[in-house]
Amino acid sequence: MDDEEDFYAHPNTLLGALQRGMGRGVIEAMADPAAAVEAVLSCLRRDHRWSWDVDERAVYLARLVCDLEIPIDRLLAGLDQAPPEDDENGAALTLEVLEVLGRAGNRQAVDGVRRHIVQGPHWLRALHMAGSSWDAELWDDLYPRLRDRIATVDRDLILCRSLPWTRWAERDERIAAAIEDARKATARPLPEPTADPELAQARRWAATPDHPQYWLSVWVLARTGDERDVPALLEAVDRVRTRDGGLSRCYRHLVAGLTRIGGDEAAQIVPRLKRLWFSPHTYERAALLKALMAFASPGEPPWQLSEGLWDCEADVRELAAAHVQLTDRTCARLRFLRDDPMEMSEVRAAAAQRLD
Repeated sequence: MDDEEDFYAHPNTLLGALQRGMGRGVIEAMADPAAAVEAVLSCLRRDHRWSWDVDERAVYLARLVCDLEIPIDRLLAGLDQAPPEDDENGAALTLEVLEVLGRAGNRQAVDGVRRHIVQGPHWLRALHMAGSSWDAELWDDLYPRLRDRIATVDRDLILCRSLPWTRWAERDERIAAAIEDARKATARPLPEPTADPELAQARRWAATPDHPQYWLSVWVLARTGDERDVPALLEAVDRVRTRDGGLSRCYRHLVAGLTRIGGDEAAQIVPRLKRLWFSPHTYERAALLKALMAFASPGEPPWQLSEGLWDCEADVRELAAAHVQLTDRTCARLRFLRDDPMEMSEVRAAAAQRLD
């Protein structure tokens, strides 16, 4: 992973595994808590997700905060000290972690976020988070204390059609007007989406990597192609990674297409999958795990299933819970996932079903 060396520690180290949200990072952290505390805090100060929009870390890091008994005050101090521009996304990620902790009933996290909403530099982001995730009783009473701050906010920065704004519009004419402006803006007709090419046309375009519709074409092949399209899909997976641009495009649809088609030629993807497992672009990891399971030899489940029980991505934890080999160690982890109030409902259900 040469293009990532300047930003990520090696994945075989504790810090590198935590930066990538890998299950082994949690296991190693609990074996060396003293070293892990600072590593976790560094992952909060600087968001190492490849894509802040889709890669998950909040539950992963919130669990580590609890398991390592990291004081909530240290998270709140980091939030207060994060610069307003938040170029490294540390404030946003810390708020995601505090949201998970608060949703699980950690009152210190809730009180800290409430204080930050009233007087902290990232108050607007914190308010949006609380409004979208927490019960109204945890934030609705803050309106009188925020009236003056709200008056300074650009309308474009207010998520006008979501909580808390829709609730507070009845009390604030400015918020009500912003919501009306948003309603009118979304009522405008949207441009027609570009239609997918037909399969035969997609095959022609996919044969020319410089074609402007190359990526659209290989995605069509991944969804609807057959065995004859495997070489094109394998080549496209190789083109996802570039030394100058890292993960320039997502590969999960390509991997899913090869998994769907199956066969010995498609199984040539496996060595690539084993390398991509260490990618920081964790949104793709569930597609990798499905493919690794599909191409595994009978009776030889991929080792990634066990590690997946500790993974940062909920889809990976769900897959692992549903398919991991049952041992004393994995059953203990399944019981934890089933009972953890921070866990996603789908993961808890999958764990509970395996334990029945």
